[in-house]
Amino acid sequence: MSTLRKIMPLELKKKRLEMDKLNEEKAKLLRIKKELEFDMRQLKPVAPAAGILYWGTFKKGKWSGTTILEPKLRKSGIIKSHEEFLTILPHKRTQVRISLSEKYLHEVHVGMKGKVLCSAKPKDKLEACLTKIGEIPINPGIYDLTVEVAIPEGEKLPLPGTACTLKVVAYENPDALTLPSSAVFSEDADPDSKFVYLPGKDKPRKKTVEVGKRSGERVEILKGIRPGVKVLTEKPES
Repeated sequence: MSTLRKIMPLELKKKRLEMDKLNEEKAKLLRIKKELEFDMRQLKPVAPAAGILYWGTFKKGKWSGTTILEPKLRKSGIIKSHEEFLTILPHKRTQVRISLSEKYLHEVHVGMKGKVLCSAKPKDKLEACLTKIGEIPINPGIYDLTVEVAIPEGEKLPLPGTACTLKVVAYENPDALTLPSSAVFSEDADPDSKFVYLPGKDKPRKKTVEVGKRSGERVEILKGIRPGVKVLTEKPES
């Protein structure tokens, strides 16, 4: 009996240690289970907004298309971590992104009104306002413009990615004095110095003029001659 009394406390201590170890294992497994359940919930994506779902991405209004994604979305395809492959367009407002050559940049400004023509509906002209001009080029010599478009009530919104054209009146002067470009000449030594030929009794005479904007085959005359003055449309023979 004395031997049994000595063994029982040791066995009891051993069992308690085993129980503590099992409790630690249980706590560890419960923690892993909780983490796995969280991961499972993350694998069920919830759309952050309601709208049209597009395969691919949009960059400055241009849709990437699905061709580049097809190999990745088929069986055994691989999508990298943080790689964008879906876009939700909520249709809250309509914007148009315009690529503009730098040679026309000085003719536009924020707040300028115009018309947007969509390729899908070329006859419809939507009221538009230029709201942003990119400060740095997106490509050599090309700048990005953002245009807000007003959609008439009841009118169906253009689909995202629709090709559009912006038309604006860059300059308007109803009282402008214009001449055919063929009637305005440049000095050989100074191409920036412009002049016209006025008819004379003996021979035509040169008259220096200051030119402004050009539109097609017409040139605006700012200074040098008055309205109604006759000029030669061709350079006289020497």
